[in-house]
Amino acid sequence: MTLLSLPNEVLEAILSKESLSALDLLSTGKCCHRLHELVVSSSSLWKKKAFDRWQVWLSSHRLDWPWYEVYKYRHTWHNRMHQLVVSLLYMQRDAQLISADDMGEFLELAEEARKEAGLGNGLMESLAEFVEGRDSDESLKYFGRQAQTFLLRHQLTQCFVKFLQRPEDSQHLEEGALLIARYENISSVVPSYHSLSSELDNIARQVVACLEKTSPPKTEGEACAASFTAAHRQASSLLPAHLSGQCSWSILKAVNHVLFEELKFHGNVDDYYSLRNSFIHQVILLRTGIPITLSILHVAVARRLGVTLVPVNFPRHFHVKFKHSRRCTCGVRFSARGEDPEDDNEWIFIDSYDNGHFRSARECLESLPDPSPSNLAGVPPVEVFVRMLRNISEMHRHMSLFLQTGLEDLFYTLQFLCAAGSLRHSRDDLPYQMLFIQISLEWNVNLNEVIGHCESCIKTLEEIGERQHIPGVKQHMSRAKSLLCERASDEAKRRTASEENVHLRSKHPEVEYHVGMIMHHHRFDYVCAIYGWDETCKQSDEWKAQMGVDQLTHQGDQPFYHVLVEDGSQRYASQESLQLPTKFEHYRPNPNKEVGRYFKNFKNYFYEPNLFSKSCYPEDALCVEAARRTETEAALMDLVKQGLQRV
Repeated sequence: MTLLSLPNEVLEAILSKESLSALDLLSTGKCCHRLHELVVSSSSLWKKKAFDRWQVWLSSHRLDWPWYEVYKYRHTWHNRMHQLVVSLLYMQRDAQLISADDMGEFLELAEEARKEAGLGNGLMESLAEFVEGRDSDESLKYFGRQAQTFLLRHQLTQCFVKFLQRPEDSQHLEEGALLIARYENISSVVPSYHSLSSELDNIARQVVACLEKTSPPKTEGEACAASFTAAHRQASSLLPAHLSGQCSWSILKAVNHVLFEELKFHGNVDDYYSLRNSFIHQVILLRTGIPITLSILHVAVARRLGVTLVPVNFPRHFHVKFKHSRRCTCGVRFSARGEDPEDDNEWIFIDSYDNGHFRSARECLESLPDPSPSNLAGVPPVEVFVRMLRNISEMHRHMSLFLQTGLEDLFYTLQFLCAAGSLRHSRDDLPYQMLFIQISLEWNVNLNEVIGHCESCIKTLEEIGERQHIPGVKQHMSRAKSLLCERASDEAKRRTASEENVHLRSKHPEVEYHVGMIMHHHRFDYVCAIYGWDETCKQSDEWKAQMGVDQLTHQGDQPFYHVLVEDGSQRYASQESLQLPTKFEHYRPNPNKEVGRYFKNFKNYFYEPNLFSKSCYPEDALCVEAARRTETEAALMDLVKQGLQRV
């Protein structure tokens, strides 16, 4: 029996085996006309190969799709994306981060994937193949991860802007807060809104159970008042019908009891400035937070019980307020300065950070040095989110004094803040917009976005009558346009190292070590990988004084090396402070996430420079093989001999 004597169904079952790739199928189809027809026309066969190859598809995929064409298109599309990832290696030449100006083709490809039948979220999955795949090329993994993160941030920013364009009554604070948490924790798993909402529903049900225990039977007069209250209760309330007549005061007392006594939510006094306090999912998990996130929790739970709490941008810390009827039979009365005595309602304020303590307007104003009634005004959701992002920006700004990652995090938070602020043109946003503009220009990234923000700042300054600052903003905008012109006119040069960035060892024989070497800093006892060097210290006098460079034997007149440290930091180390590691276990891949930016892979105790590093340090790459045969190899052999002697 020959292969061709088998029926098509059997041949198709054989060809559908996972061990056979799409290339194997195409090769089989070249054998004869019958196999060619079978391979090309069998939609189920190509659907099987497509699902073996890619896991993410639209849920609406159909059996009647031309799966051979779908596979061919997606394969071609995947290759295009691969080329774009490789191109990022060159585009990062002078940029601290991936620039939105370089990501236009990625965004077009993502939009194409969204519209094209069968692709679904295929772009993100294809990028995941670079990040999580078996390919040993660390540079592809690194830039795949960079592109993946950029696209996720772009998608979340679009979602956030669309969310803010909804009617205010449908902009639920917990949903916006979760979008901020997802953006800020871009590399971490953050619960879905459905999951968060379920958590809040469960808390609301606990409040209902509390009310069931504590609510006494109503008299006839109270029942009439309750029916009036129930008619105004939200239809989406989780309260059962027999409790829907409860006044807001009674419900909120039960909310306080559940949140602060049963579930033990509290203000984080001990670690107030921790970023986790600003992320709603962490607040619910850890049962602690700052005023604004605890207030959002309060608002979300109360809304599920039919009570509307209004956010208040109180100067010292965030509050919420609600209207309480003076006619309510609960007997609670608050004297509130400045309120109309003829009004049947009074505003009562809640300090969620202080276990839900109730305050009158008078108490709130008396706690302020400038008791202006405007401080008690309710604010729309966008003001809440902007205040959250400002808080996070200030925390990142503080961290940026110590860590490079803090400055990058600050940049991204400012970018998200500017997206929210672009909908309101407020004077209070100007310092943050200007800081984002300055960082972008310093790093030469997002120049088109910078021009848009400059135009927004000019419009705001004109509206508030502070025209004296407009020339400075126009100067920033002019610089951004100039940098964009340089990019467009000199694209070819961007793909190779500029002359001032090329370091030749032959001109600096005093440089002992080269890019890719694993080193040990004997003064501070850390292991690192060299990714660059300068013939002398190029840092500022202030940095030299702070780091004690003048206390070194050769001070700043010696080579200094840019190194990636295993703790994730990047440092600048003197030559006299570095030495070859004396422990065998130190010759291992470095876990620093920036490794792929400079190196292709780790091989034989060295990192192999990628194309970027080779163009900046062309002669260093030639030293790798020579170094393997000399001091490092000799040091390793000595360690092996010592180990054999001990055995």
